[in-house]
Amino acid sequence: MDMKRPGDKRPLSITAVAGFVIGLASAPFYSYGFVPDLAIVFSIIGLFATRQKRQKRGRKLALAGLVLGIVFKSLNVAAYFGYI
Repeated sequence: MDMKRPGDKRPLSITAVAGFVIGLASAPFYSYGFVPDLAIVFSIIGLFATRQKRQKRGRKLALAGLVLGIVFKSLNVAAYFGYI
């Protein structure tokens, strides 16, 4: 998580947190294709929300959610084609 520095009044991006939480939830539910997709979508929105003029915190959470979403989506695709 982003460490809150003293005097840092920027709000935490809700979409970044949602992307991370859904990315974690993708672990047991990667066989359902829409769960990793949701993690990817929310994380990308969170990345854009934290990039714009640095008004919000949570960029690392959004990036972690994006990585988790991509990893579990690739597992989903591999399982669909019978590689797993």
